Amino acid sequence: MIETTVIIIVITILISFMAWSQPNLMSNWIFSPYHISQRKQWHRFATSGFLHADYLHLIFNMVSLYFLGQYAEQGFLEKYDSDLYRYFYIIFYISAIVFSHIPVYFKHKRNPGYRALGASGAVSAVIFMAVIMKPDMRLLIFPIPVSIPGIVYAILYVLYSAYMSKNARDNIGHEAHLYGSLYGLVFVAVMMPEKITDFMNNLPSFF
Repeated sequence: MIETTVIIIVITILISFMAWSQPNLMSNWIFSPYHISQRKQWHRFATSGFLHADYLHLIFNMVSLYFLGQYAEQGFLEKYDSDLYRYFYIIFYISAIVFSHIPVYFKHKRNPGYRALGASGAVSAVIFMAVIMKPDMRLLIFPIPVSIPGIVYAILYVLYSAYMSKNARDNIGHEAHLYGSLYGLVFVAVMMPEKITDFMNNLPSFF
């Protein structure tokens, strides 16, 4: 069950392509804490999550979303009926984009030069929700020749994001990875606490 995930991916790809050819769109939608603070352009909290820096950035996020989003989506289907789960999933995805930017906003709201973009915050939330939903999943990550537990991938993802948030000099929202991951965990803990309990009880067997 990945219908809603595919829709999100298609919309994100289309908007990213449009922004690459329309500089004004990129400029008006990118996450800029300074412009949000000074000009009250609150839409940037959400719209920046549908922009990407380049093909590699877009592919990495969308491939991760495609393969792991199905587990998050299935979790919503199990929790809610077939008519409502899509709306809750979309709300979860967009709210993850917004939440992942909030700490960054307060950190950089007086910095007119700070910019960030990408679905990283939402994808991070989806990854960690997926790991809780499907704790026994194993993933093949190029160039590692063997599959690794999903929880290991999630941990490596956070460590990479933490390193890049302090050392990268690009416009990719690496800090949002960390806060998106936290949002995914908190969301599941609040909305589906039984999944957290099952995950913790079975954690040793996942390795």
